[in-house]
Amino acid sequence: MGKNGLRMVFEEIFETNKSISLIASHLQFRDLFGPYFEAWHKRRIAKRLRQESIFPQKFRNKLKKRKFLTYRFMDDVFTNPTTTIIYGENCLFIQWSQEPLAVKINNKEIARSHLNYFNSFLVIYKTPEVALIPNPIINPFNNKTSTVYNG
Repeated sequence: MGKNGLRMVFEEIFETNKSISLIASHLQFRDLFGPYFEAWHKRRIAKRLRQESIFPQKFRNKLKKRKFLTYRFMDDVFTNPTTTIIYGENCLFIQWSQEPLAVKINNKEIARSHLNYFNSFLVIYKTPEVALIPNPIINPFNNKTSTVYNG
């Protein structure tokens, strides 16, 4: 699925009229689509669609505050090149490149499974207002130590 196909999927998100859960890898949607990105968010806000997003920590000060949108931040060592978007009974996996590659799965059980995965991140990466207790962990993919904050 190229850029045009990806745009069609982003339009489809509005048709489901369901909240959006997103684990981002970078800011590719904004960078690749430019003005459409802002127009898309305006439509999401007008439809009152809630979005919860988890971004790498390095983007904490680069994201615009928007209505019906909550950000959480994970340690940068856990960033991966694929963005995951869960909406309704759908999971969308996007590998960003010059020509994006996306896989959409429409399956209630798979969507529920990935939403559970997403929600576990929400528990781990609580908002900064919560009392945070650092817990060092080791990333099994690169053996680097990272800190996860649990309240």
